This record gives sequence, structure tokens and C-alpha cells, in this order.
Amino acid sequence: MRARSALALVPLALAGTLALSACSTPTGPTVIADAGAASDAPVTETIAGITCTTSHRDLPSAPESYLHPTQSFYATTDELIPTAGDLDHLILSDNAIVVTYGAGLPGAAYEALEVWSSTAVAAVALPADPDVAGVRAYTADTLLECDGVDTIRLKTLADSRSDDTGVEHEDHG
Repeated sequence: MRARSALALVPLALAGTLALSACSTPTGPTVIADAGAASDAPVTETIAGITCTTSHRDLPSAPESYLHPTQSFYATTDELIPTAGDLDHLILSDNAIVVTYGAGLPGAAYEALEVWSSTAVAAVALPADPDVAGVRAYTADTLLECDGVDTIRLKTLADSRSDDTGVEHEDHG
């Protein structure tokens, strides 16, 4: 009878071992953060070779003037791109996500960002200053900085916005 009881525990022990090994696979995220840090402390993760840091962002001031962007993706060759005031208006009043990218973005990453921004709700992507590398995405209160394009994390940031659709305002463009 004891032999039968011991054999009954083997599948349970095997399941527990498999569950523990699944939690420690080398392909999972690497999180770098101070466990005792405040909840708004930056958090850095590396997933699939792309490292991103998420941090709190102070709200910008409301711009005195703005225009709504005419497209969701701006190429490095576009002559007219949204101004800082236009972008501040988008995140404050229209609950948008803004993504800026460095000029050295590889072709496949560039294309992935173009596709993502054209299908995401209330999103605009545009070239960053020439000295900026990688990708920066932000909402009203969150900044995501990555060394590559991670559309899953961009979607997660976009989905984290509140259901608030922004504030009532006149359409200036």
C-alpha cells in the first residue's frame, strides 16, 4: 500500500518541478528594480533582447496653441512634424500616446513602428532629435524608453491609459 501511495506522489512532484522550471527560463523577462523603492521608481526590463525602462513622467503644461497632427506616423524625411505644444496637447487633452524614434532605427523596426502607430488608437510616432537613440514613448504620466521597437510594450503602455477620452476643447486643427 505504501508503494502505491509513493507512486501517486510522483506526478505531483513532477508537475511542481516543471512549474518551477517554467518560472526560471532564460527567455523570460529580466527585471531590474529596487525592491524597496517607491512605486513610481523606474523599472527596467529586458525581453527578447530589447531593454526598456518605464518611469513616471511629470505632466507638461497645457500649450497656448496647438495643431492636431494630420497623420499617425512621421518619417525622418517629412518636413512638417508636430511641435512640442502639439504633442503636449495630444497627451493632456486627447489621451494620446506619443512615440519618438532615433534616426538609426533599423528598417524592420522602423516598419514595425509605422504599422503599429497607424493601427493604434490615439497614437502618433515621429522622429526624435538627432542625438536620441532608440524609442521613447509617453503618455501624460508615464515614459517608456527602449533600445529598440517593442510593439507589445507600446500596446501595453497605450492600454494603460485611463478610459478618460481627454478634456473638452475646441479643435484647433
